Amino acid sequence: MASWALIVYFITYMVSSIVHSKVLAVLGFRVEFLLLQLLVVVAMLVVALTQRQETVFLLSVVSGVHRTCFYTMPYVITNDIARSIVYKDKDRNPVALAMSLVAVCIPLGNCVLFSWVGALEDLTGDISTPLWVGSAYSFLGCVVFLFVGKV
Repeated sequence: MASWALIVYFITYMVSSIVHSKVLAVLGFRVEFLLLQLLVVVAMLVVALTQRQETVFLLSVVSGVHRTCFYTMPYVITNDIARSIVYKDKDRNPVALAMSLVAVCIPLGNCVLFSWVGALEDLTGDISTPLWVGSAYSFLGCVVFLFVGKV
């Protein structure tokens, strides 16, 4: 069952990658980011609450679409914010620096999260703990983006 869910995930990721630029042109990156983050929150909560195998396919579809956003939106948002700031030093490229920081922070954030969530799962004895933590982090990402995304 897990391998079928993984196939669904990658097929959804492939299809959503193909149409991503069209969706982005219609919705804009702010709406797309918030919408997909909230969909991931809902999908993870559904899987955590029901703990049924069938709901894993829902999460696979949503995660496949979200992956397209997850690996492009931080750079789009960073570029938008960095270009809107006026810098005194014209010799430096603040956009390149900001992009480099994002490139480091994405895997670093995942490593920090993954380093303790397994221990928390062992402590609670609940296999849905990563889903609860992931949905909380995604929701927190939406809240932070509501403030940062306006810059």
